Amino acid sequence: MCAATSSNEAILTAIRHTVPTLLPNCSEVSDIQPVSQSRHHSVWKVGTRDGTLLAVKHQPFAPLTKNKPYDLLEVEQQTCKLLGASQAPIPHLIGINYDHDLIFSQWCGDLTLDDMCQTSNTGQVGKTTINGFLAFEAAFQQHTPDLAPRAFPGCDPDSLLQTWG
Repeated sequence: MCAATSSNEAILTAIRHTVPTLLPNCSEVSDIQPVSQSRHHSVWKVGTRDGTLLAVKHQPFAPLTKNKPYDLLEVEQQTCKLLGASQAPIPHLIGINYDHDLIFSQWCGDLTLDDMCQTSNTGQVGKTTINGFLAFEAAFQQHTPDLAPRAFPGCDPDSLLQTWG
């Protein structure tokens, strides 16, 4: 078995073991499907026996940032909490498996923004999208003092302005 397959199996096993600890009634995993069609999957749609659907994302670079101010898992968790508290339209973060660098979130449906634009009332989709971006912008503006110190070196607002401004 190649290393990539072995690593992928370890991640799938971790997903199967973690989901029941995050959900009430210890829901067992019934299905795991990769979201991407690439060889190296990093996002899965996970179904449980009771019908709950989750999105599970693997952060392969998380070990490189662990215990640093820009720890990928910690920054994503903090960002999701701040955005959610600001009513920005994001999936609810359900939990994190730090041992396997996995982030578990609410599944928000099978349609992408592009799918919606192709098949729906584009005016309403556009309005909803713009309102969502405005909510993100307002939340990030409000929480810049909390999030800027967590930026990867060279990616903080002052450095970006100096490089690209």
